[in-house]
Amino acid sequence: MLSDRYLPQPLPAITTALTYPGRDADTRHPQWAPQQIGYQPFPFPSFTTALVEAMHGTVVDGNTDFLSRIDPATVHHDLVDDRFVRTSLTRIPGTDAFGLPADLTRIEEVDPT
Repeated sequence: MLSDRYLPQPLPAITTALTYPGRDADTRHPQWAPQQIGYQPFPFPSFTTALVEAMHGTVVDGNTDFLSRIDPATVHHDLVDDRFVRTSLTRIPGTDAFGLPADLTRIEEVDPT
């Protein structure tokens, strides 16, 4: 095991990640406008792709051989059924109600530095 606790990170790092206290001058990407954990009820295919790509370089406890069989370009279509959320979004005021883009697409920006 990497940790005997739920998360292996030290508490100050977790607190910072969850609360985003005042930003300082060395914020790398202020245009990203970090926020506290929020909720957007849509599984973006771009996020699924970015997540699977990131998993290849993530240290985890356990066997990760399965990752070699997952294609980031098709994983969302293969594993995620977004029909229900798409239908739900047509029954409420739409994507605007959740601050989602009308075309339900976005580009993930990742900076691992």
